[in-house]
Amino acid sequence: MSCMIAREILSVLIPITFAMLWLVFVPPLFSRIFGISLPLNPLKRRRIKLSLAQSTLLSGVLSFGVFMFIYTMTMDYFEWRLLGGSPAHLTSGWLAYNACFCLAFGVFLGRFAYSEQGKSPATKHPPS
Repeated sequence: MSCMIAREILSVLIPITFAMLWLVFVPPLFSRIFGISLPLNPLKRRRIKLSLAQSTLLSGVLSFGVFMFIYTMTMDYFEWRLLGGSPAHLTSGWLAYNACFCLAFGVFLGRFAYSEQGKSPATKHPPS
């Protein structure tokens, strides 16, 4: 019983680790190719003003889209290997569908991040 619980925990923790490593290290390295200097700290990246194309590519596709693709693929793989699940999610058709869905959703989120970029948080005014 405890071995099964450990396998289930590992099948979630390993994909999260791979995806988080991607999220923290790879987008800043790829951004340098496009001439954008991103800090390694993801919380400090919010302060940088990006164009629509840069926001879509970096915030959406490279950060979120590939992050979700890596997470879902490694989770499917470890569920298959550790838990004896079905390898139905490891076919080339599923990989292509998952890649298209994650990258398209990344484009959507990149454009949403760009539209939210110029907005400042609401400030509370003291009562008069």
